[in-house]
Amino acid sequence: MFEKKKKQPSAVFSYEGFSISLIWIGIVIILIIFILFSLDIFVFNWISDIQDNKLGALGQLLEGTVGTLWALAGVILFYEALRFQRMELKSQRHELELNRQEVIEQTQQLRAQNQTLFIQTFENTFFQLITLHNDIVNNITIEQYDVVTNTERRIVGRQCFFQFYNDFKYIFSNHIEIVGGTFPDKEDIQGTINEAFLNFFNRHQEVLGHYLRNVHNIIKFIDSSEIKNKWLYTNLFHDHLSNFELCILLYYCISDIGIKMKPLAEKYSLLENIPVDEILDMRHREYLNSTAFRPMR
Repeated sequence: MFEKKKKQPSAVFSYEGFSISLIWIGIVIILIIFILFSLDIFVFNWISDIQDNKLGALGQLLEGTVGTLWALAGVILFYEALRFQRMELKSQRHELELNRQEVIEQTQQLRAQNQTLFIQTFENTFFQLITLHNDIVNNITIEQYDVVTNTERRIVGRQCFFQFYNDFKYIFSNHIEIVGGTFPDKEDIQGTINEAFLNFFNRHQEVLGHYLRNVHNIIKFIDSSEIKNKWLYTNLFHDHLSNFELCILLYYCISDIGIKMKPLAEKYSLLENIPVDEILDMRHREYLNSTAFRPMR
């Protein structure tokens, strides 16, 4: 029922103890020989002409027995010292390896903490820019005179972009009439769009200038950062853009003043959800790379 306990060895062999035993054996032999030699000389008074031979024999005996034992003890102690050094070095290597692993783990934890802190800092700035974007849009107002009711009407927020886009379409149609309504080549079409948008922008520069710069800064901030999933944040920003904001951004990117915004719109498919039926001419899409209109990742 009860498991038998394993017998532990009663004693562990010690090279150091064995060496000390050999030393003591040598000392005992020296004492015995010294006592016998003293008895031979002083007690029994065995003095003869061959006394020198006895001393020589005594020296050979000590050298042959005690010297050998002590030499063996010295070798064993030397081996024990080397073995102890090897054990110490092995222990030190083990401790160094543990310290190395601990340093690696601490470094990994520090990197993870730095990455988390970097993401938090980036997201704080990003959402502050989103908040600023919404504040800019919400603070846009247009005072419009209603000829039917003979009253002033105030348009606020994103509804203003519907009026902005209608204004651009009116300006663009006027430029079409000036050039005769037909365009011989692609360059002339782009030139007409550019002139119309510059005229439109000059009318609303006080409002749209701040808005368009902020849109460009948000996309540029994401693009220039070291964040990994940039598409996630561009998609989040894209969700804050209304249809008519996208229409204005399309012609802003085609115009000369939006030349820096154009590659970012193409890279992050900023115009993917633009309403096709609101584009003035489907050929206008050709002035941007098709990636600007592809489904977002």
